[in-house]
Amino acid sequence: MEYEYSFEDVQMTIDEGKIGDAENMLISLQTHPDQARWNYLMSVVYLKKGWLEYSTEYAKKAAELEPDNQEYKAHYDNALQARKSKDKKEAPRNAIRCCADLADCCECCGSLSECLSK
Repeated sequence: MEYEYSFEDVQMTIDEGKIGDAENMLISLQTHPDQARWNYLMSVVYLKKGWLEYSTEYAKKAAELEPDNQEYKAHYDNALQARKSKDKKEAPRNAIRCCADLADCCECCGSLSECLSK
């Protein structure tokens, strides 16, 4: 059985917290993934799943497809920020990368001794 969903259906499903269902709905849509709204919604789904790299890629494509759309631009900026923030939080696990520069170490680890102990 084939289903056809609208972007509004997908948005409501996301709002209900049914992220897996929303992803499946987007995948099943008979629309071309070069549509900005499709890319935006897929980015929202991946952001909520914590898949920040994918979220950023889809957000970028949505913003590129509709450069005057402020919602897409703001979402892309938020996805980029979330990705950068996650990268900083994960940095202490890799002391060499974290402490490559004393300023970086202080920013990502809080202190040189914390960074060196990792």
